Amino acid sequence: MDAGTQNSTRNLWMESFRAARDWSEFESALHDLMVDALPAQPSLPVVAKANDPVTAALSAVESLERAVLANVHLTDVRRAELRAWKPILELQIENLALRMASRFTTEHAVLALSKTLGVRDQYTSGHTKRVTLYCDALARALGASESVRRDVALAGLLHDLGKVGVSDRVLRKTSSLSQAEWQEMRAHTEWGFEIVSCLPSLYSVAEILRHHHERYDGDGYAHGLQGDEIPWGSRVVAIADTFDAMTSTRPYREALPVEQAISTILSQAGEQFDPLAVEGFREASREFQEIWSTSTTQLRLPASIDSL
Repeated sequence: MDAGTQNSTRNLWMESFRAARDWSEFESALHDLMVDALPAQPSLPVVAKANDPVTAALSAVESLERAVLANVHLTDVRRAELRAWKPILELQIENLALRMASRFTTEHAVLALSKTLGVRDQYTSGHTKRVTLYCDALARALGASESVRRDVALAGLLHDLGKVGVSDRVLRKTSSLSQAEWQEMRAHTEWGFEIVSCLPSLYSVAEILRHHHERYDGDGYAHGLQGDEIPWGSRVVAIADTFDAMTSTRPYREALPVEQAISTILSQAGEQFDPLAVEGFREASREFQEIWSTSTTQLRLPASIDSL
């Protein structure tokens, strides 16, 4: 491998470790480094599911260093180069631990705010929990990574957070909204974005909230985005939110039968909803029905956010 190729590979490794948002992604980056660097791969300690991921990650780096020292196929120059990665990886472990601790704290602050909306509007409380579970089921069916699933599930939990800015008169109105009232209600996507985007570690979640009422054909709000312009997570939340809205009884209308709601979403592929996300919904529809048929008090949030 020439010097240019080595530098390019080294930069890719470094970017993978810097981009890691959780221990699962760190473990994956470490595995990729090991595969690229060593002719024979050692067995590294599990990091992502360890009770103490920081200690497990440091242990994995120690195991990688021992493997480098023991590998007879490496040149002295190559061995020294790989050993130089140890302090770099240890620093990345420390940085990731700090980022995750910060994220844990800020998420609790936002969730405390979200509970205030549940107190104001009892419908929102049960609706939010179901939408969170629908988001997780759909993201899983679409093959999303654990970190992406967590962001989408958290967006499902917080998608109506901006309604704290909607007056009680509008929020609890049982008849049709006037144009002015509808404009006030629609503003909840921007208000939710403004609240959550104050927390840098949750900016990607804030973007999902901002655009979860966009339509795939561009006729949604608040920015009229269409197709791939809409964040992927927003396209997932849109289906989850719509399904629960259709299958829930509100003061101004009865709930639709589940089969009719499923049929409606399938018919809106390419119009209201992302066609690929609709295919994922088709695959996950049985799980959607199971969630819908379970009492709200018995529903548990996805494991990725259940500890929050």
